[in-house]
Amino acid sequence: MSTQIAETLQSIRESPSAFHRNPWFFLVGHPGPALDFMNRLLGSHPHLGVAPDIHWITEFFETRNGINPESLMFRELLSKWADQDLFAAFGLDREEIRDLLAPGERAPLAEFIARLLDRFGTRNGKSLVGNVVPHYTQIIPVVHAFWPQAKFIHVIQDGRDIYGTAKAGGEDAVTTFALHWRRKVKQGRRAGRVLGPHLYQEVLYEDFLMYPGETYSRLCTFLNVPCDLTDQWRELAPGCKPKPGGREQWRSEMSIEEIECFEAATGDLLADLNYPRAAQSCRPEILTHVARVRERFAQPAGPPRPSSRSLIRCRWKNRWSNPFVFVVGCPRSGTTLLQRILDAHPQLAVCPESCWIVYYYQKKVGLTPDGRITPEIIDRLFEYHKFYRMKRDRQDLEKLLGPVKPISYADFVSGIFDAYADDHGKPLAGDKTPDYVRKLEVLHQLWPKAKFVHLIRDGRDVALSAFNWKRKAAKLRSLFPTWNEHPLATAAAWWKWHVAPARERGRLLGPSTYYELLYEELVAQPEKECARLCEFLGLPFDPAMLRFHVGRTRIEPQLDAKNSWRPITPGLRNWRQEMSLEDVELFEAVAGDLLEELNYPRAIPQPAANILQYASSIQETFDENSQLLGDWLA
Repeated sequence: MSTQIAETLQSIRESPSAFHRNPWFFLVGHPGPALDFMNRLLGSHPHLGVAPDIHWITEFFETRNGINPESLMFRELLSKWADQDLFAAFGLDREEIRDLLAPGERAPLAEFIARLLDRFGTRNGKSLVGNVVPHYTQIIPVVHAFWPQAKFIHVIQDGRDIYGTAKAGGEDAVTTFALHWRRKVKQGRRAGRVLGPHLYQEVLYEDFLMYPGETYSRLCTFLNVPCDLTDQWRELAPGCKPKPGGREQWRSEMSIEEIECFEAATGDLLADLNYPRAAQSCRPEILTHVARVRERFAQPAGPPRPSSRSLIRCRWKNRWSNPFVFVVGCPRSGTTLLQRILDAHPQLAVCPESCWIVYYYQKKVGLTPDGRITPEIIDRLFEYHKFYRMKRDRQDLEKLLGPVKPISYADFVSGIFDAYADDHGKPLAGDKTPDYVRKLEVLHQLWPKAKFVHLIRDGRDVALSAFNWKRKAAKLRSLFPTWNEHPLATAAAWWKWHVAPARERGRLLGPSTYYELLYEELVAQPEKECARLCEFLGLPFDPAMLRFHVGRTRIEPQLDAKNSWRPITPGLRNWRQEMSLEDVELFEAVAGDLLEELNYPRAIPQPAANILQYASSIQETFDENSQLLGDWLA
């Protein structure tokens, strides 16, 4: 057996075929002690590695129809995630993560995950690597389509024991938990039967506790790895062994009423799994209660979501069109904060940084010379990583192409934004791309009814934030050569380059189309400024805008305000405290005129002559370099 397995593992290492690829298996099931234990058990096998949850990766590429089968992983996106330490749980350093893709390479999502797991396996001395992904219990067919060779181990534990270890408060907690457990287990079992016994196996935690040898042996046979239970069990760390008496602890941890509610809600599944019931019949009042909760449970969570037809009628009635609004501004000015505030409005969904809209139009990517759509644009959109934020797949885009006559680029993009709004149950959709601040006239030409909100922040604070923008530092240096040796003066010119021309173009658009908002006023008086902004947009102010962070805030020291989803917080940067007087003088020598226009007080009204001369030379060089810049995708 050992020789046979060794030969199999060697063939896996050498064969490029899809069958012999990681992920070798997925560990799925309802989160709880059993899934945690099986994770540690399989990870202790000499041939098996269990990598952390990858749902957060595939979720990025999900559409309403599941994971986009044409998903591509990009080096730029990978580097961003590595810099954010999103792969920390894999135990791989940032360079190891970046090296999974060559510079400029785009790999199919399935191929990228295979490389990631191979690298995880190499680091841990394992050849066959799987993942523990509880969420995949509900989407086994979708995951199978991506990785046809992967096996699914569905770990099932008596839901009453899971509830006993993680009791939730609130009205109807036990019945709601029971219904969730029942639905997830049934979804996994139903999909598993379709795959068949060679790809799907159920492991009852209670069976493992009673018959560890037989259960473990069947599991190893299913995974095509050797089983030496005696040696393996002896080598397990104490924390990897199940707790004594792990079966039917619910009898002492749940009240009689809780048990009755749970069994009334899940009796059919308990019977299917041969779990004993404490009561053969439930009291009539318990059955009535469970029926009421089950009826409510079957309804979608939250308020009813409007249908696409009703949202279309709403747009038509109000003469609205999408994209409805563009949030623009110099990068590091707080545009993400404003995007989240507006996105919390019940009538408006604002997507983060598309970046492709103007570029594809000006470069005629997938367009005819007169700006009509060709089918090529679909492939080209999927070749750009930020397009996946729109949550569209090929089928969605093909519906927008038009049955006979090719539609215009503006109508095609409007259709994408309409669908984005519909996905969020809202009539309106907007876009937050800071760099569009230099493309107002192009966007206005495409969508004359669209509004523009220009968020402006004191350039001295913007410069401080830009200096800490590690992910974009290399790009800023490559685009603006003086950034490396003269960062402060270049940052001042860079801020002017974004803000001043946009203000001039905005005045030409007029006050019904263009709106300026100062960051400092927004964070100082958020309700007042949001109400004024809503008046400009023609929407009613809603207090939900100020609660955008509720339920999302993460209190972790290493996270900045953006990634921690902090509420509106004044004073995140303070140039008066963080900038030396010399630096302030230099910045104001370059951009003092614009600061005064915006009513930002100058610390040094008249910089020294030599500082002004130096600032002028940097500004001149910056202007020359910026004129040579073409359009690019961020």
